[in-house]
Amino acid sequence: MNVLIVGIGGFLGSIARYGVNLWVRAYSPMPFPLATLLVNVCGSFLIGFLMLCVERAIPFHRQILLLGVTGFLGGMTTFSAFTFETVSLFRSDQVILAGINVSANLILGLAAVVLGRGLAGIWV
Repeated sequence: MNVLIVGIGGFLGSIARYGVNLWVRAYSPMPFPLATLLVNVCGSFLIGFLMLCVERAIPFHRQILLLGVTGFLGGMTTFSAFTFETVSLFRSDQVILAGINVSANLILGLAAVVLGRGLAGIWV
């Protein structure tokens, strides 16, 4: 049953990532991989928020965490797309954009986890 729950979350997270990708492509003509950055930062924020709730013993059912964290966030965020897009930028001689992509994903992702934990700390 847990495998099915993770699979449903992953399915929904993958659809969310695809939707963000379509939305960004419709409104951003630049070659920077903004969609991947957005889903990684949002996913980092959400995991920071949810895991602090867990640490503070908010009674989440195990299946909710499997659905939301392992499934949805695992399906929505993607390190493989981030690395592929970064290498593609390097290969197309867009070294500055590649560096911005690495820096932005790392710095904003870490900041989003801290922000998520901070907001959860206020709420919880």
